[in-house]
Amino acid sequence: MESSRYEALPVNIVKEYAWCPAHAWFSWNGPKPVLPGFSRVPRGNLDPLEAKLILERLGHRGHIIMEAVLEDEVLGVRGRVDYLAEPDNGPGAVLEYKFRGIWGDAEIVQTALYTVMAEHRYKAAFKGYIVSVSGVRVITEEEKREGVRLVYEARRAIEGPEPPEPGHDLARCRACVYRRICPWPGR
Repeated sequence: MESSRYEALPVNIVKEYAWCPAHAWFSWNGPKPVLPGFSRVPRGNLDPLEAKLILERLGHRGHIIMEAVLEDEVLGVRGRVDYLAEPDNGPGAVLEYKFRGIWGDAEIVQTALYTVMAEHRYKAAFKGYIVSVSGVRVITEEEKREGVRLVYEARRAIEGPEPPEPGHDLARCRACVYRRICPWPGR
């Protein structure tokens, strides 16, 4: 693992990198934005009983840990998953709840990484799920491999001297808290 300021890279930085490489660079290196009227979404926003019932319907009956902290020394990442069902006569499960009802590439990368991290920690198979009011999304093996690849790509990018070029639709720049200091908006 390359040296860095921190022992482990937060999974949210890799998630941000999947959304926009420049945004991840600024989150890691730049000033922290102050957003008027902005407050963090409370963690654990899915009722524990509801999470247990969902996991049981998906076939997971292992001990459930809410806000499980995972750190993976192999990948050099750390994070906190909403719910983790430990393996019990079958694969374990990682469940990320998205209250907005939608998910995109960044949320898929985040959940895929948590799934790989749980597999490394428990040395057992795990399934990853994104749950929202619009349904359940199952993480694929290909998405887990892509998440691992992005860890190394994100680490190289954020440790660079300049923010990397965004690799997405520039319409995202309008909603970015770093748009006033980013060299890329509008190209």
